[in-house]
This record gives sequence, structure tokens and C-alpha cells, in this order.
Amino acid sequence: MVQIVKQNKGFTLIEALVSIFLLAVVFLGLLTGLILTYNISTKNEIRNQAIKLTQELLEDYRSTDFDSITDTNISCTDNSATTITRKVKNSTITYQIGKKIVTHTDTTGNGLDVKEIQIETCWDYKGKQYKVTMNTLIKREP
Repeated sequence: MVQIVKQNKGFTLIEALVSIFLLAVVFLGLLTGLILTYNISTKNEIRNQAIKLTQELLEDYRSTDFDSITDTNISCTDNSATTITRKVKNSTITYQIGKKIVTHTDTTGNGLDVKEIQIETCWDYKGKQYKVTMNTLIKREP
């Protein structure tokens, strides 16, 4: 009589399919985390670019002659707002720039006139609106 010896070395088809399914679930979880991280990183980079742009505009006003700065009140949501486009990562972002400039006149006669400048930068990203606002004061040099 011949005796058949079975050796169970290896995987069955079911075990291989279960392993592939578990690996797929793990990789989908990792992919979701990577996409979330990329989106947060992109959003922060766009915000940092808006802050940098707003600071540049304020510095331009600081280096401008006091008397040549005129009072203005334009919101970044107005049609007359200035539009600036910047490339951030692989996206082109359009920033709308609003400005509010108010002159505070010294009534004591000491020549301490001050201009309050507020720059607001607005942009859209993935259907949401964001805004950065910065202020500065400029005084008339005696």
C-alpha cells in the first residue's frame, strides 16, 4: 500500500486574498493621512503667502511720503479691490487686497498727525473664504 503524505507548506488562495485585503485597508488609511497632511500644508503655505503679501504692502506704505497717502476705504470683497495672483505649490491663488486708510489729525497744533492703515487680504481655497488683516500707524515727520 502506498501512503500519501500531505505537506501544508504555503498559503491557500483564501489566506492570500485576506492578506491582500488587509494590506489594502492599511494603505488606504495611510493614503488618507497623506492627503490630509498635504491639504493642511498647502492651506498653511497659502496663508503664509497672504501674510507676506500683506506685510509687503504695509512696508510700501511705510516708505511712502505721509502727504501722498490718501484716505481710502475699500474692502477686499469690493469689485474695486486690487487683485494679485501668486503661485503656491501647484495652485494659482488669487488674492483680493482691500485697504482702509484714515487720517487722525492732531487738534492740539503739535503736528502729531497720524494715518492708520489697515490692509486686508482675502482668498478662496477649496470653496472657503479666508482673510488676513494687518494694521500700522504712520506719523507725520516734523
